[in-house]
Amino acid sequence: MLDAGEIVEIKVGSHPASFYSNKNLLETLAGKRIAKNVHLLSPFDNAVIKRKRIQQLFDSDYQIECYVTAAKRKFGYFCLPILYGNEIVGRLDPKADRKNSEFNIKCLHLEKPVKDLDAYTSKLAGKIRRLADFNACEKIIWEPSRSDRPGKLLAEKLKNL
Repeated sequence: MLDAGEIVEIKVGSHPASFYSNKNLLETLAGKRIAKNVHLLSPFDNAVIKRKRIQQLFDSDYQIECYVTAAKRKFGYFCLPILYGNEIVGRLDPKADRKNSEFNIKCLHLEKPVKDLDAYTSKLAGKIRRLADFNACEKIIWEPSRSDRPGKLLAEKLKNL
């Protein structure tokens, strides 16, 4: 297919492997601006589960910490990588308390700067609301520190959902 010109080889940054795409798809996407969306990735997602791959693709050192002793955890028991556009920008450590119908955000780590913090926190709040709904939780509990501007914006957005 490569020889026939049906697909093209793509190199991504310093990633050693080659990727391949349909030539027509690339021509369709050329010049189009793709919206930045927020996705909360499962620690078992194929994009995340192989630590070397997430390092190469996203320059992110991610490790699920539920298998790490509590004293050695940096980000939380079941921390979810936050994908914003094409970058892993942070991690969210949620805990669903289904008995009390509460979705607790134990920790939010923003690891890379986000230019449009308002748009980012709005989209993140929407994803958190959907995740809380999926876990049968009506109330979302999040109390950011006083100096945490992204956390305060997120808390404000969550109140309005």
